[in-house]
Amino acid sequence: MRTLKLSARSAACFATVTLLLLVLVASSAVGLNSLYKAEQDVETNWMASIAQTARMDSLCSGYVWRRCAWWPRKTSR
Repeated sequence: MRTLKLSARSAACFATVTLLLLVLVASSAVGLNSLYKAEQDVETNWMASIAQTARMDSLCSGYVWRRCAWWPRKTSR
């Protein structure tokens, strides 16, 4: 490396850093793609069940739950 001129060494170092930066960008793009797929899975499969649970909670207020037959009743002591 010492036998090369300064401009050639600088160009080689710049090319190396640029190549490493491109590898970093490519690996980040792959990671973001897998993150996007996981987010789409949550949005399509999980959010519907969460919304349905919220609807069930709003329909069954605390008063209705206390009147259910299976709800444990308080016994007076």
